[in-house]
Amino acid sequence: MSSTETAFRFLQLNMEEDRHLQKILPLIQEHDFDVLLLQEITKSTFTRIKQDLGYPYAEFGDMRPSLYSDDISGVSILSKHPGAFAIETFLDIANDNENHRGAYAYRLVSFTPSSCSDMTFLTTHLPVNYPAPVISELQRNAYKGLIELLEKKERFILTGDLNSPRSNENTIYNSLYDQLIEKFQDQLPKNVLTTIDSKLHSVKGLSYTVDAILTSGDIEVKNIGITENISDHMGIHGEVIK
Repeated sequence: MSSTETAFRFLQLNMEEDRHLQKILPLIQEHDFDVLLLQEITKSTFTRIKQDLGYPYAEFGDMRPSLYSDDISGVSILSKHPGAFAIETFLDIANDNENHRGAYAYRLVSFTPSSCSDMTFLTTHLPVNYPAPVISELQRNAYKGLIELLEKKERFILTGDLNSPRSNENTIYNSLYDQLIEKFQDQLPKNVLTTIDSKLHSVKGLSYTVDAILTSGDIEVKNIGITENISDHMGIHGEVIK
């Protein structure tokens, strides 16, 4: 890496709220990531990581009541470096009479580091549907709203749980994940065939790549790796080069 380049080491992870903190918190401490991009994180754990693990610059986007406690669950970005944060809502379903696992909104959290003002980190969490390859109306509406936000942005790295499987050499899904790949650069190596950890996920036998690392413009992501056995989804870590 040349002296003019800046690298941010990041972790992308669906935490499944507080069910795996005994695995996740030591991982964060050990690797000392620059930026954390987290889904299904509770507000209390967000505050704990911010205060206790040295991530003073942070934002939390609430999405639903916790499935396991009286807390609130959502998406967040936490950083060791200063910058500008924003929360955008791309689908509001607070007045929807259907029970979408308690969700009342789908949000996009953004972070633009002060040292790299022309690059933005984004994270989100799209609705789930069973069976996974079938696209529901809720997913289509969320995807439409997300795309409308993304098309207004220039240089970004988008991470998150898309709840939609990426096609591979064995199966073609024509999923929302696949449709995003048509618009943006897919940085996750093709040999990653699942990001769901079957050892920890409540639904056994799932093997889908649903967690994404997508970029626009000339943003470069290097040294991508997968960490198993920390949540019901695998962690994805790497370096973003300015």
